[in-house]
Amino acid sequence: MILLAKVGLGLASAAVAGAGLLCSEGFVSVKVDKRGPDPHRVRIIAPALLVPAAAYIASRQIHMDRDIKELLPVAQTAAAALADTDDVTLAQIDDRNEHVRIEKRFDNIVIDVDAPDATVHISLPLRAVNSTLNALVVR
Repeated sequence: MILLAKVGLGLASAAVAGAGLLCSEGFVSVKVDKRGPDPHRVRIIAPALLVPAAAYIASRQIHMDRDIKELLPVAQTAAAALADTDDVTLAQIDDRNEHVRIEKRFDNIVIDVDAPDATVHISLPLRAVNSTLNALVVR
């Protein structure tokens, strides 16, 4: 009976540790509201730890242009510098019908798009961006 309790406690501890590892990078949030005659609403929240793994696997399956490979170290440096800055708006475009805002908010890159046909909100932790760039550079 005590052995069974120890095994159960070990399995529960492994599950908690695995969940903690999976969530350690934070979460990617994607929200899309499509307007029009056939409106759709999409909400995706996923562990950001999956992003570098998916990028690494995808980079092995597709050809990466040489120009992109040369810019990866620059992107790494920029992402690392961005992580050390305060919250800042990186880009803002306000048109009569469309509004786009890209900013660093807390430790996330946040992209908000408001257009006549859709509203899009994407939030991605900077740690996941750095991990993804590192995974691509290793390739």
